[in-house]
Parts: sequence; structure tokens; C-alpha cells
Amino acid sequence: MSALPPSCRRLRRSARPRLAAPWPLAGLLAVVLALFLAGPSAAASAEPGPDVGVLTLDAPAASALPHRFRTCFFPLTASDGAAVPSREGLNGLRVSGSSQFSLAGLALMREQFPPRAVIVDLRRESHGFLGGNAVSWRLPDNQGNPGRDAAFVAEAEAALLAAIDERPDIVVAREARRGGPTPLTLGPLPAVSEAQAAASLGLGYLRLAVSDHTRPDDAVVERFVRFSRSLPPDVWLHFHCRGGAGRTTTFMTLVDMLRNAPSVAFEDIIARQKALGGSDLAKTSDGSAPGRDALARQRLEFLRRFYEYARANPGGAPLGWTAWLAGGAKP
Repeated sequence: MSALPPSCRRLRRSARPRLAAPWPLAGLLAVVLALFLAGPSAAASAEPGPDVGVLTLDAPAASALPHRFRTCFFPLTASDGAAVPSREGLNGLRVSGSSQFSLAGLALMREQFPPRAVIVDLRRESHGFLGGNAVSWRLPDNQGNPGRDAAFVAEAEAALLAAIDERPDIVVAREARRGGPTPLTLGPLPAVSEAQAAASLGLGYLRLAVSDHTRPDDAVVERFVRFSRSLPPDVWLHFHCRGGAGRTTTFMTLVDMLRNAPSVAFEDIIARQKALGGSDLAKTSDGSAPGRDALARQRLEFLRRFYEYARANPGGAPLGWTAWLAGGAKP
């Protein structure tokens, strides 16, 4: 990979960090893997459907960087007296991550991204934009569309968005710090998918359906490895989930491992992704909800296996993830 522009090497945390200085590039990567299909009318308010969930406000229409926004250029700081993890290979990752963003937040990030950038949407749950507001259909524990692949999710999501497009008096649930969610009435406003929003800004888009709090399915991991292998070296990836924590940190970690596992210790990769502003994926017990600890242990074990895979297959080659598992790797 060619040397990064000086502005990238100097990047520090700020209200509006620049990821890279513009430089001439030919063409624009277009990776749009979602379906746009209109369907029958679905839930158009905060009233839950049996398999749909409650229409919920994820991010208001405000021009601000999303929560937990971070890039591979952020400085590393130690916590709890621990040593500062290695930074070897980190600046070359060309990745960032965040929580769900508003439309204005996406436009603000677009100003900071290099010319060729892809939004990697890790949400299995149905979501989109109503006006500039980010909304989703929330089920208990945020487990929307369980077991469904990205194509199914995009099709179901398109029908939900069509049902609220330009409709008056759309009621969404707005989470409050105290006392539970409160109703907020919006509309009539245009409803668009995240893929449509990304395309309107000249961004590529990839949907990887991952359930909240869980490790990604093997089929999703294989798809991501193949996608990563196909990327030109100058493409920037921005990962996001709902909160910018577990799923986003997991995939930023996978990129780090694909690039750096042969030379950087597992513990350093996990620690530095936390230090950038992500989750502590080594933590497997917090008692926050029934079953969460078991899911965290499964995710950590998956990351250990993926690290060994990446050490044997730098950059995802010669073997893909499923071929490596089929060849006798520990399941």
C-alpha cells in the first residue's frame, strides 16, 4: 500500500476529523448489494407488529458526527494501568466506525471520507431514514429479522419504508434517559433506505446481516472475506451498527486481523480496537441481560479462531473462511 497522506498520519480526535486529504482517483467504487422492492402496507406507527417491531428513532435529523465515531488514526491510550497496545499496521487499515447516523450525519462523514468509500451496514434489523431521521423497527433485545440474510432483510425493509413514505402523522418511539420511550409524531416525510442514501452521496454500500450482541454467521464472514479480497487498496470502509459498539468493533477487528495478524498479537488487536473507542471484546461477563455473557464468550472464541485463520491466510488468501473451516480448523 502506498504511503498515506500526511493529513491522515496527523489525525487526532476532534469535532470534525478529516480522514484523508483529497487526491486524484479514477472512478468510484459502486458496491450496492441491497434490494429495493416495494411491498404491501406494513406498520406505519410505533405500534408493534408480530414480527416487525416498534418504529423507533435511532438518530434525529441533526448535522453531527454519530456517536462512537472513530477511525484507525485515533490515538491509543491505555486504561486501568494497562500498557498501550501496539500500533503496528493500524494506520494502514483505512477504516472507521460509528453508531447509526442521521442523513445529515452521513453527509458530514462523506465530506471527511476519501473519494472512494463504502458504508458497511451491519444491522440485521430493518431500518432506514424518515426525512433526515434514522429510524428502525425494534424488537425485544433488538433481534429483528432473526436468521435472515441480507437479501431478505432488504426486501422486508423496502416494504416497511414504503408504508411510511410521505405518510402524515407517523408516530415513532423516542428513547428517553428516564421513564422509558416517549411518542414523537413525524411526517409527511420521504422514507429512503440506507443504500439509497449512500448512493445519493456517491458512496458504495454493503449490507451484512448480523444480529445485535452476537458473532457473525459463518456465511456472513465468508462474504466479508471475499468482499475484502476484492477491494482496491485505496477504498475506505465505514462500519456501523445501531450503537457503534459490539458489531462495529467486531468487524473493525476482523479487518485488523486480516491485515495484521501475522505480525501483531491477538491481545494487542483486541486492546487497540477498544482504545480507539470500540467495545472491549475480551470482556465476557457484565450481567447486563440474560444470555449476553454466553453470546460474548461465543464471539470471543470466534475472534480467536478468526485470528488463527488470518495468520494462515493474510488478507483472506489463499483460503476463504469456510474452506479453512472445512479443512479441519477447530469448529
